[in-house]
Amino acid sequence: MGDFRQILPVVRGGRQEDIVHEAIKTSELWGLFTALRLTINMRVECIAMNNPERRDELRSYSDWLLQVGE
Repeated sequence: MGDFRQILPVVRGGRQEDIVHEAIKTSELWGLFTALRLTINMRVECIAMNNPERRDELRSYSDWLLQVGE
């Protein structure tokens, strides 16, 4: 589903409160969802496997990316 801080609904002419109110996390359906947490950035991991000399650097970058969304 993505990072909810980056994906907001479009509310034409809406104020900030209107946009937040329309977000999926405020929906009555939110309780039916299962939130999954990503633990491996597969895009960076594939690049790291093909670049052994930069593997540590890329894995550190991958870890940093995952922490940004928390």
